[in-house]
Amino acid sequence: MARKDTQRKPRGKPRVLCVVPRGLEGRGGIERAFRYIANHDDAPADFTFLATRGDGSRLGSLLIFANALMRFTWIAMTRQADVAHINLSLRASAYRKAMLWGVAKIFGLPVIFHYHGGGFDARVHEKKLWIAVTKFILRRAEGVIALGERWRQVFVDEVGVRPERVFVIYNAVPDFVQSRDLTRPVDRPLTIFFAGEIGARKGVDVLVAALAQVRENIDWRCTIAGNGDVSPFRETLERAGIAARVTFPGWLGMDDIHAHMLNADILTLPSRSEALPISLIEGAAAGAALVCTGVGASAEIAENSVSGYVLAIEPEAFARAFTELAQDRVKLAAMQSAARERYLDRFTFARMLERLSAAYAVVLDAKADGAGAASRPSAVA
Repeated sequence: MARKDTQRKPRGKPRVLCVVPRGLEGRGGIERAFRYIANHDDAPADFTFLATRGDGSRLGSLLIFANALMRFTWIAMTRQADVAHINLSLRASAYRKAMLWGVAKIFGLPVIFHYHGGGFDARVHEKKLWIAVTKFILRRAEGVIALGERWRQVFVDEVGVRPERVFVIYNAVPDFVQSRDLTRPVDRPLTIFFAGEIGARKGVDVLVAALAQVRENIDWRCTIAGNGDVSPFRETLERAGIAARVTFPGWLGMDDIHAHMLNADILTLPSRSEALPISLIEGAAAGAALVCTGVGASAEIAENSVSGYVLAIEPEAFARAFTELAQDRVKLAAMQSAARERYLDRFTFARMLERLSAAYAVVLDAKADGAGAASRPSAVA
């Protein structure tokens, strides 16, 4: 009797219906991550992107979601996708994505949730409806992407997702350094760069207060780039007499952000809430020392006292770090080199694409086996 051939037939790239909150032109980190993927020659799937919220008014967001829900339903119903990759965040995002998950279940479309909402780890046990909805859909998805070991622990131990369904896949950025010499001049003011939403969530108030406390004999310059109201921070800097040292260029395109990072001695991010910040990864790729808080999985990018400092959300701590690195340029150079090595070891784009492709394969293999879920240990964990 001939033995049955159980070898799986090779397949091409999966068709992935990818839900991104603001679309590929959005200003958030998750939009930037998928913009990189969409523009890459070796993308792990044939993607169709849907925006579910946009950046406009509340009414505009509702209209965008209504359109996305109709398109999502049509694509799922007509079998134009193999997997739904749904980016999920806090509060109202849970309700929108639960509706999409329900449509996917009706039409047998497997779902991978990609959780990118900073602060969920601190709120996971709160008695709120959106948190209960989030837990419900995460437990029933075919896969959950965790942006680091910290998030894997949250999803398995505190949400109750089965361990074999959790894929640890770090955000990543393409290597924009190429063959550039990353050595920074030592005979110039300490150069500090921040990129992100200007406001309390990203800790710009902490950064500005820290700059006001840096020792008077330290020469430094800081660029705070991003979207948001800068007027209260300008006032603080003016009262401290250091406004001339800080520039606010507004929102910058990726090329300009990367140019600033390649020039900066320090990339700083004193956030109160993060999942896995793209700007820290970009700073590491550029070979800047990283001075940040340890929220979310940030400490998996920045190694405390190795590639920079992971600090409490206190202006005094950031001021001490800036002062120390300005005075010890040898230590600063060592941290810059270590940050670059950290990027090459863990956060390269090729590594992320490989793990994302493997996650899709695990989910599709489980579906082909009739399991309806990723029921085998993941090669990408």
